[in-house]
Amino acid sequence: MVPTATTDTDTTDTITTPRHITLDLLRRRSEHNEGLVSTLEELALHQEELEAIGPILGRTCGRTLKILLLQNNVISTLDPRETKMLKSLEYLNLALNNLTTVTRGSLCRCEFLNKLDLTLNFVDVDELERTVDELATLRSLRELFLLGNPSMYSDVGDGAGSSSSDVVGKAAAALQVSNTDIGTSSEKKQPPGWKGCRAYVIARLPNLKSLDGTDVLRSERILATERLPDLVAELRQLALVKRAEKHEEEQHRLADLKKKMEEEEEEEDEVDLEIIGEEELTGHTPEVRSKISREMAEQKAAREEKERANMPRTKGEAEYEQEQREAIEKARQREEERGGNIKQCNEGRWKFSFDEESRPGYVLLTVPIQKFLSSTLVDVDVHPTYVSIVIKGRVLRLVLPAEVRSEDSTAQRSTTTGHLLLTMPKIDPNENMVSVRAASRYKEEMAASKQKKEKENAGVDYSKASSRVGPKDSNTSAGLASDMLKEATKQLKGSVRIAGLVDERHGGVKQEPNSGVVDMKAVSSTRKAKPQDGSTDTDNDDDSDEPPAMF
Repeated sequence: MVPTATTDTDTTDTITTPRHITLDLLRRRSEHNEGLVSTLEELALHQEELEAIGPILGRTCGRTLKILLLQNNVISTLDPRETKMLKSLEYLNLALNNLTTVTRGSLCRCEFLNKLDLTLNFVDVDELERTVDELATLRSLRELFLLGNPSMYSDVGDGAGSSSSDVVGKAAAALQVSNTDIGTSSEKKQPPGWKGCRAYVIARLPNLKSLDGTDVLRSERILATERLPDLVAELRQLALVKRAEKHEEEQHRLADLKKKMEEEEEEEDEVDLEIIGEEELTGHTPEVRSKISREMAEQKAAREEKERANMPRTKGEAEYEQEQREAIEKARQREEERGGNIKQCNEGRWKFSFDEESRPGYVLLTVPIQKFLSSTLVDVDVHPTYVSIVIKGRVLRLVLPAEVRSEDSTAQRSTTTGHLLLTMPKIDPNENMVSVRAASRYKEEMAASKQKKEKENAGVDYSKASSRVGPKDSNTSAGLASDMLKEATKQLKGSVRIAGLVDERHGGVKQEPNSGVVDMKAVSSTRKAKPQDGSTDTDNDDDSDEPPAMF
């Protein structure tokens, strides 16, 4: 989500609040800390189109934050009111922003800041002295990056793999400044940056160990300290020249802008000059970067708004309460219009139940409601002959089995299940008592009958049941089944002898009579083939069904 900019429409001039860090942005960027903002130690907010830090960062996690990454935004200034709470900060990355200077008092509260990255900003020679004055208050600063700023000469100290003698030689060459060079700077085109910038920064910051990724050598610091008065004088002269150039450029810019506005009025064309085309070449200035950032922020906000519109919308508690109020008003109005002609309805399909037995003289109505449903979304209206309940915008209207006293009725919810219980006293406590007693007796009879059947099924004796079947039923299916059950449940006495079941010719054992063992008979059947001529041959036993010999 892109931080939005607010506009004051009450005034004639448009006052826009810079896009700054919001609490929602902090929560989304603190996923590595389980969404806890107050204990953040590292925060990355790069490419968020931020124009300022804002007051929320210091109030929420300023005392615990140690690493803050704000590169690739459009921050143009550091407000001391926004950074005074960042007391534990150790590393601040402000590369690729629109900073022209480090405001006085903006970083003096950061006592433990040891690394500062100002790469590719717009710190020029006219604001370099003020910036270094503020950095000199940082006693813990050890690493500084100024590469890519207009005041920094990129050729000095280039190449980290150079020997110490080369570095000293380059530093000494940078310190050799003459007045003739300053006077002829306008006639002869000089490379971008100031050659004495590195030496000036090293001399002004005695605790600095590394500048633009290159270690600061002791010999380099000694040379820079010796030439510091000359460097200060040269810097102040360059600052005067730069301020005059900027003033002249500002006058030309205002004149061009006025001319364009006059041409627009004459031509009356609806051309938006604020929009930068994809193929148009742009300059590297704070104004151009801010304009591009605003366009990208608007496009990103429009894209996110479109995505939110396509996503399924989830209702909040306020919306549910509004729907509840509308449903209550509609239901009550309909009941008043119908008068006594009330029709039952159950829009939520609630499984309700009436009870007149557990508490004589009362009508109890139980409605199972979700346990975590808020009671503000439940409305109960009890009438003498009916009850109307609106649950989360859905109506449950029921006709009561007896006339009740609505003024003495109560509604309660269970803390464990969330069920709704309505207790309504009857006007006539004896109403429906006959039907209530009849229903109670019927329930008791049904329970007793069921219990009796269960006992009978549990104590059935199959041997006795089979003996009740007479011989006259033996030819029927029921009689055959009872005989089979009787034989199956008959208790056998003694051991079983299987000798004699297989014929001796086929390897069987001859059966020997034994009075103490239950004898078993071998049952076999034979089939004689019928001759083709129709005659019967009773002497031929070759066609018997006896199995062949195994040996």
